[in-house]
Amino acid sequence: MSYRLLSEGVEGALGERLVSARPLGGGCIGEVYKVELSDGTPLVAKVDREGGAQLECEAYMLRYLRERSSLPVPEVLHCSEHLLLMEFVEGESRFSPAAERHAAELLAALHDIGGAAYGHERDTLIGSLPQPNPWTESWVDFFREHRLLYLARVAREAGRLPAEDARRVGRLAERGAPGGRRPPPPPPPNPGGGSGGRLRVGAAGSRRGSPMRSASRSPRASSTGMCGAPTCWRKEIT
Repeated sequence: MSYRLLSEGVEGALGERLVSARPLGGGCIGEVYKVELSDGTPLVAKVDREGGAQLECEAYMLRYLRERSSLPVPEVLHCSEHLLLMEFVEGESRFSPAAERHAAELLAALHDIGGAAYGHERDTLIGSLPQPNPWTESWVDFFREHRLLYLARVAREAGRLPAEDARRVGRLAERGAPGGRRPPPPPPPNPGGGSGGRLRVGAAGSRRGSPMRSASRSPRASSTGMCGAPTCWRKEIT
């Protein structure tokens, strides 16, 4: 079924015949393949047999970062309910010191993407998990309700968070600073926070592929999920 989806999707979207499809590792959403077209072009294809909004959301996040940041994000060529086609980026997973520095610079540049409040223009994903991003005036309220308590609730419902740990998270959330007090200065961006399956080193030594996840959160930062569009943090903190 996946090959049929690939074959029909590629020909319908790009007007080229599918020559081959080889499974790739990784991918939190659907099945991932390296495909070759009849004109010799290699692409990456993601197939979601069940359908739904996840591939569309991932395509949105990739396009958002490609348009609004300097991250070398693969170009999205086609997206439907069942199929996402994107540029194949050649590279390797061994990171030189120069590549690590460049990755940190690219991640730090995301801190310049801000908004009038905390959140994003739409909900996104972190891995395969939906990530709510409603506009919120207080950074404390946003982080408490839509990151800390939300993720704890999801983990608890999935049976992955013990009841006592869930209660501890709740007590921590109750201690949130009212009024959005300024948080302590964040640590430097962590290039090692990215997923090795998503990051590649190109010929010039720069990382290629989907954006990495930052281990830090800052009032000036745009936080990314595994492949997520930035969550805007307001630049002026009172």
